[in-house]
Amino acid sequence: MEYHDIYYRFPKNFPLPFVLDGATGTNLMAAGMKPGEATEKFVLDNPGALRSLQSDYAQRGSDACLAPTFGCTSPQLERHGTHDGVQLVNARLAGVSVDAERRTRFVGGDISPTGLLLEPYGDTPFEDAVRIFSEQAAALDLAGVDFFFIETQLSAAEARAALLGVRAVSDKPVFVSLTLEGARTMSGDDPLASLITLADAGACAFGFNCSTGPAEMLEALKPLAPYAAALGVPLIAKPNAGKPRKVDGADVFDFGEAEFGEYARRFLESGVAVLGGCCGTTPAHIAAVRAAVDDTPLRIPDDLPDVTKLASTTRTFAVVPEDIEYIPVTDDLSDAADDAKDGCGVLALELAEGDAAVVLEQSAYLDVPLAARGDIGEIADLHRGWNGRIFVNAGR
Repeated sequence: MEYHDIYYRFPKNFPLPFVLDGATGTNLMAAGMKPGEATEKFVLDNPGALRSLQSDYAQRGSDACLAPTFGCTSPQLERHGTHDGVQLVNARLAGVSVDAERRTRFVGGDISPTGLLLEPYGDTPFEDAVRIFSEQAAALDLAGVDFFFIETQLSAAEARAALLGVRAVSDKPVFVSLTLEGARTMSGDDPLASLITLADAGACAFGFNCSTGPAEMLEALKPLAPYAAALGVPLIAKPNAGKPRKVDGADVFDFGEAEFGEYARRFLESGVAVLGGCCGTTPAHIAAVRAAVDDTPLRIPDDLPDVTKLASTTRTFAVVPEDIEYIPVTDDLSDAADDAKDGCGVLALELAEGDAAVVLEQSAYLDVPLAARGDIGEIADLHRGWNGRIFVNAGR
């Protein structure tokens, strides 16, 4: 069976396994970018430095490079003191990578977190975040990127806002990558719940970047492999070249290319299909990844789970029992949520017309997986406003 038959959400014209590029920032610093200098300013002033780096990645085996648009949402640009506008800045930066002499076959539009906190934990409404991401995605789409890479996301809720923002303006493929602190995201999201949530929202690849070195990332990805294959979404591993340490005030990464390449083999043998490097990695690291991809078959996990019976919020996930009791929606579901935690662990709701809005109002406070059946059409209309508490129809 072809890999694309298993990972059916991945674009058919992209090869599998798929090799991304390595670090941008740490390599541009080696090319003269000063510590603390905004990457977008350096690239616009020195486009040749980025073109040379991306050419090197292409020659060493990258299938894709990322446009230097990380940090180019409106809040991030305002923070950096850039006032040229989201449309212009993203168009100019993406144009350095997307041109008649593009160096890799595919170019991804790079999208970072906004730096804002979403409600109910911060002051930014979910819909505002979707709008911010849509603005950048529209500019990148117009600039001619082939796919979008939503990366270094600290929470599944904001990653979902970014994904919905892209989907609102483009039908190009979207990869989503979170960063981990230990076994969870920095916002406390469970990796499997995040995978379920973001696959349901339309991600065509999911995984992790930055965070740690390859060893820790491998352990985080291994348990996800059967679920990712069942959901048709390949996993992404874009780790740092180990954990950085300070030497004379500069970050030093200890993973050499040979060791990095060995971990690329382990990723492939564990079912991870999209590989690259983050902070501290160089074209030599990517050459080692390419060698591993060329020599190591991608393993498809055995015994895939039944994903039609998965329910999720951004923080927890559950398998929905066959004999679960679906209860009517009430104005206060807190007692029912407590009962669900003490019982099967899933709050299963029978939706009548108008119930979606009632559940929406309470969703941020119900820290229990939600499943539903009945009048779920309204859920589709309200889906982007769930404040990060994601609702999966277990009866589909």
